[in-house]
Amino acid sequence: MVAGYKEARATADRLEKQIEELQKRLVECREVQSRLGAGLISKTKATFLVQSMVSASRPALEIAEASIHQGVLLQKELSIKKVSLQETLRKLGF
Repeated sequence: MVAGYKEARATADRLEKQIEELQKRLVECREVQSRLGAGLISKTKATFLVQSMVSASRPALEIAEASIHQGVLLQKELSIKKVSLQETLRKLGF
């Protein structure tokens, strides 16, 4: 009977140690899960911010391209007027 008690007690002690070890591992796993979740949230926020910035920059890019195009047209118009003015001055003898 004493031998059975000692064996049962040894088994109980081993199980308690295993339970403690599993509890420690569970805490570690929860910490890792929490860090991964926080990292995912940060990545999601960063992705949203970048997408917002890209969306906001598209109209600005279109405006800039239109301004450049308008500037090119204006430059061509000024060149034509300059040539016309030079021809007029030449005809007048200047």
